[in-house]
Amino acid sequence: MKTSDAPRKMETSVPFGNIDSINVNILPISGRKVICGEIDISGWVVDIRSRNIFKQVVVSLDGVEFNAECGLSRYDIAFHFNNPNYYRSGFRLRRSTSDLKEGEYRLTVRAYNEKAGDCYDLVYQDKVIIRNSGLFARLMYLKQRVWQLMRNKILFLRGLIREVGFPFSFLKNVMVLLILRWFARKDVRVISLVEHIGDIVACEPVTRMLRSVHPKAHVVWITKYAYISLVSHNPGIDQTLGVTCIYEWSLLKKLKLPFQIIDLHIDQKPCTTFSTALENANDQEITLENYYSHGNILEVFLAAAGLPKMDMAPEFHFDEKIRISVPENLVVLHTSSNEFYRNWQHEKWSVLVQRLISDGYFVAEVGLSSCGVPTHDKFLNYCGKLSLQEIAMLIKKADLFIGVDSGFAHFANAINTPGVILLGYYRAFKKYMPYSGRYKSGENATVIQCDGYAKDITVALVYASAMERLHKRRHAR
Repeated sequence: MKTSDAPRKMETSVPFGNIDSINVNILPISGRKVICGEIDISGWVVDIRSRNIFKQVVVSLDGVEFNAECGLSRYDIAFHFNNPNYYRSGFRLRRSTSDLKEGEYRLTVRAYNEKAGDCYDLVYQDKVIIRNSGLFARLMYLKQRVWQLMRNKILFLRGLIREVGFPFSFLKNVMVLLILRWFARKDVRVISLVEHIGDIVACEPVTRMLRSVHPKAHVVWITKYAYISLVSHNPGIDQTLGVTCIYEWSLLKKLKLPFQIIDLHIDQKPCTTFSTALENANDQEITLENYYSHGNILEVFLAAAGLPKMDMAPEFHFDEKIRISVPENLVVLHTSSNEFYRNWQHEKWSVLVQRLISDGYFVAEVGLSSCGVPTHDKFLNYCGKLSLQEIAMLIKKADLFIGVDSGFAHFANAINTPGVILLGYYRAFKKYMPYSGRYKSGENATVIQCDGYAKDITVALVYASAMERLHKRRHAR
């Protein structure tokens, strides 16, 4: 904490940002803004002149300055401004106001540029009242304390409402694992990868590696109920267990049963249902912020589990009962990822589809939602209509797969269908490779790695790559 006499100006940088949240209580009668007991302010700020971030953000109350925590992840800002340098543009200050006198203060947020010397730019200012005593302050402080004490319980109850089957699933899995402990005569190895579909398919080689070392082991794979079909037909897996979410797996893991646990999750993997995080520390300090710096999905997840890295091509294991009829000359598209930063624009997909159809190809789209291509006899919209096994069979029978970085791209890699994959900046990664095997080597896929976000890739480049792959496919037959 330090004191400044007057606001300072800077000419070398131009800040632009926003205060996303501030714990200001509005008095119902006067409408005045009051901070009680603690200040909690967060937002983002960037330097639009240098197109970079600020190294220091200062929150000032009438010249009394407090350094905010800077460098917080904000890939939404990086994506919006099409600049990965803005990835760590977030900041937050949370501290007690008990050492400040009660009264009115001018709240100012300034950004500091170390290259410009000791000077600040004005980002935000407003008048607030600090209250540390009195009935209103005590009530507001009590409200904040109750929320802090009850937060985990409230989030847990909210998770139970979202996932009503959680208690029954957990008890069932506890019983199954206890039975394995008491009655299993074989060596039991438990592999856990709860989500997502692309990660599960990419990590299929783990079962083959495990079988080669422990051929007589009883192998159990734990995953979400919705994804069991991706592992239940794998001959290297003896048993599958379904869970509702990451948090359920974290509780099962804490049972510390005498099995070898192969936990393929990256440390602090979040559970969106219960707003918790899974603890799975690793020797290589792989985190959600740096994981692609350590290799592809298979290599990273093996390292997270404490296993040696390997680069094997995944294989997809089909349900023999699956049947699906498709036309010849079929191209399958998957147009959207579970994170929109990886996506291509719908308008570009429409243009690409029209070009492919005009060349005589049928085009099928898979996924949860369609890119909105106009109705055409040769456009087959399978979005939300097929099971995971049926989608895999559709991709297997296609001449080409075109898609963004998503689970179905991993399907195509495992099934050995030629592909054109659209990659761009993702979070803090300007260039990364999710795939192993023939997609990584380029033998069976054209992986377009854009110097920008995937949305910046041109239709002409994707179309030319698709035609090249289709040409190779025809001549290989």
